[in-house]
Amino acid sequence: MQTFLKGKRVGYWLSEKKIKKLNFQAFAELCRKRGIEVVQLNLSRPIEEQGPLDVIIHKLTDVILEADQNDSQSLELVHRFQEYIDAHPETIVLDPLPAIRTLLDRSKSYELIRKIEAYMKDDRICSPPFMELTTLSGDDTMRLLEQNGLAFPFICKTRVAHGTNSHEMAIVFNQEGLSAIQPPCVVQNFINHNAVLYKVFVVGESYTVVQRPSLKNFSAGMSDRESIF
Repeated sequence: MQTFLKGKRVGYWLSEKKIKKLNFQAFAELCRKRGIEVVQLNLSRPIEEQGPLDVIIHKLTDVILEADQNDSQSLELVHRFQEYIDAHPETIVLDPLPAIRTLLDRSKSYELIRKIEAYMKDDRICSPPFMELTTLSGDDTMRLLEQNGLAFPFICKTRVAHGTNSHEMAIVFNQEGLSAIQPPCVVQNFINHNAVLYKVFVVGESYTVVQRPSLKNFSAGMSDRESIF
């Protein structure tokens, strides 16, 4: 931990479940030993009264999603949080709310990766073709898939990339399998990857790579296999 943080104040807002999962109290104690004050924020009160804050660490994804669905309490919490950020642009926020909103929407995040690919023109960075499927309409759906470079087998995922249901997905191998899909969803070509997935976590110049088990390889092209959920 860098010494330039000594004497700084770090505010955090995490659910009790997330605090336990991250062993956050151990992190907070480590900060205190380094002279960094760690403050648990209460979003039901004005954050201004709990400052000043040099850094805010939060996990507001559930609250943001509920606010986007016009939940009045969540709207108030997000507004209060945004109000403090706007008044204190010098405060480092992990993660910035606009970035979280992008990552919560698979269609937006995939489109962002596509733009990065076009900008960087680096063969080492690539993502499978995708499209957002809003309705099912037989042959028209097949034409749309082909126009967007999609081919069997492909993956269907919910557009919202958070919550229990967000981890649900289907692998579709043929046109008949489309009947079980429930739009709206994001469709993406399935790329064989030898049943191994790598997750990369990045903070500044530091990164950590974690290997996870994944789906086995499948033959390219249409087949008579039933969809996998």
